[in-house]
Amino acid sequence: MRINCYIVEEHNEAFSIWRNEIAANQFDGTNITLLHFDDHADMNAPIIRLGEDESFEQFLHSQKATEKLGIASFIVPAIYLGFFTKIAWIRQGFKDKVGKSMYIGSTCTRNKMLIIGQAEEAPIDKNSFDKILPFEFNRMPEGDLSTMKTSCFFLDIDLDYFSCIEDPVSNNALTIEITENEYRSFKNDPYHSIRYMVSKVEAVTQGGKYFYLVNDNDIKLTGSRKVDLATIHARIEAFSSALSEFYYPPLMITICRSRYSGFTPNDQWELIEREVVKSLSKLYDIEIIYA
Repeated sequence: MRINCYIVEEHNEAFSIWRNEIAANQFDGTNITLLHFDDHADMNAPIIRLGEDESFEQFLHSQKATEKLGIASFIVPAIYLGFFTKIAWIRQGFKDKVGKSMYIGSTCTRNKMLIIGQAEEAPIDKNSFDKILPFEFNRMPEGDLSTMKTSCFFLDIDLDYFSCIEDPVSNNALTIEITENEYRSFKNDPYHSIRYMVSKVEAVTQGGKYFYLVNDNDIKLTGSRKVDLATIHARIEAFSSALSEFYYPPLMITICRSRYSGFTPNDQWELIEREVVKSLSKLYDIEIIYA
């Protein structure tokens, strides 16, 4: 059986692909594990502003969900919908496997907030939640993949797993026009909230208008997680070896480029994608789909 292998630009696009694949193939979500190869956990819990007469489930099953979920908050809604009950996050540099029993809940409010935490810290008062569900979260090096006893799994790969720009946002300068009141509020308040949201911010006046200059910095940093080509090739080989220890193939595969968000280095993403696809093609009978 051929395995669909979807290639997406940014990771939130995986959410609708998972949703559609599960609906089309009637996968049993209670038995599916997500193997998430990524430099980031992507386990942020989103707050969703719903439309009038729109239920949370309707929103999550609509096209709007992909647009409104962020690149770090698409996995938690998937757990909430029952796509997965086990998550395995694999990242370069992890030394040991750490597993936790977790819970996810949705608030009984008009605009929904998903909340996650360790199972022993689950809210005692269930009346504040629409529902609370258990799930298992594991973080591990790829060498421990063989400890994940599962025959049903989705394989999810971010190319930044193999080489990563740690903080690309700090390298992207933005100019945002603001009001005079906002300008004066920033100048008069050393604890203004925006000072803690970005790496660097200034408020300036130009031609009678007012602006925030965000991350206006000539120094471009790559951090320590961008590696050379030899290391990339070695990591892809280790990745392939770890996957080969699974007796069963994945039900489907998603590959995220993360090039526009800047996490996968612009001078390396094409090589990484080509070599990862080549490696997967040796392991499985895959059909590449550019989503």
